[in-house]
Amino acid sequence: MPGFGKTTAVRRWVDTVADPIAWVSLDLLDLEPRSFWSHVLYALGSACPGVDEEAIRLLHERGPADHLFLSALLAELARNERPLVLVLDGLPSEIDPSVLDGLTLLVERCGASLRLVVCARTDPALPLVRWAALGWLSELREADLRLTDDEARSLAQSPGSEWGLGTAEQIAALNRMVDGWPIGYQMALTAAPTEAAADGGHGDSPHVELLDKGRDLASYFVAEVLASLTERERHVALTLSVVERFDSDLCTALVGAENTEVVGHLLAHPMFLTVVEPRAGVMRSPDLVRDL
Repeated sequence: MPGFGKTTAVRRWVDTVADPIAWVSLDLLDLEPRSFWSHVLYALGSACPGVDEEAIRLLHERGPADHLFLSALLAELARNERPLVLVLDGLPSEIDPSVLDGLTLLVERCGASLRLVVCARTDPALPLVRWAALGWLSELREADLRLTDDEARSLAQSPGSEWGLGTAEQIAALNRMVDGWPIGYQMALTAAPTEAAADGGHGDSPHVELLDKGRDLASYFVAEVLASLTERERHVALTLSVVERFDSDLCTALVGAENTEVVGHLLAHPMFLTVVEPRAGVMRSPDLVRDL
């Protein structure tokens, strides 16, 4: 999901790595395989001059459907004295399947000569389960990136912070409002009403007051978070968000049996749905999402 600091976390990790880094920031222009692989190869060549030359020539001559350019790249990587790190920042969910096939081939053939780091808002259609079973995969999920109360306090009390409150209880209350969502918390800091934080988040309308003063937060949520969902996911998330709590029967009645699979996808992102009573299957949307 957007706003969890994925790119920031990777950049900080990159600062600790001694190996050459090839960083590719992807956008919708990279949905086309030739564009994607051109940017990847040029980035690898910038990190390690010469490793991309034969691969680029073959890509231009034969096109991305012929994976001979990947064979040439693998050969160059194997001859390279130091392993390379390839960061794909913002891998689009709509990426051409042939690109994912090529990445799979690259990972499974490159051995220790290449480390692949992917930042994405949804799980890419890569063999992640197999790679995890082989010990090749490390993952950071939303739960790992949510702010703890201690982290929230460090942000609120950092030098230059303009937030007027600072007790542990007040900070924890504001962090609970946004459910540890980093970008939401940072935006909320600049708009946090004294009344909402001071009452521990249990006043008459602390979230509504916060949102009224923090329109940037609502705008970001609509433009980035909701926009990142598919049309079906958005429909289900919005339908369920207006209900304080619901079980599987009410859920089915609200969104239809054909959308229960979508509910499962949303449960993978606690920003939208969380299970509050596992035995009874009771779920809820976080307060902030319901108010937004």
